[in-house]
Amino acid sequence: MNLLYLLSALLTYLLNPGTVYKSNPNQNKVYCKECDFNYPYHKNLKHCSTCKVCVIGIDHHCGVFGKCIARNNICCFFSFIVLTFVSIFSSMGILLFSQVS
Repeated sequence: MNLLYLLSALLTYLLNPGTVYKSNPNQNKVYCKECDFNYPYHKNLKHCSTCKVCVIGIDHHCGVFGKCIARNNICCFFSFIVLTFVSIFSSMGILLFSQVS
């Protein structure tokens, strides 16, 4: 379980969350005032004021990981959260039952 916990944290940190980089393809474009650039259109494109980049499908900016949680790393982030709670509650259970015996 600890290996899954570490793997989910590592993947959350290392995966590109969906950052859109400046390019010039011939597609529909959407303008970002903060970046002052026309990005290829995507319905879930939002600007992160902390990272100063546009990200597809952004959920939030995570202070723990220091990056956006978005389309590409949200599953790993949720796995990390679930495994954190499992670890906490299993540790509490072990502590309580060891006191009883």
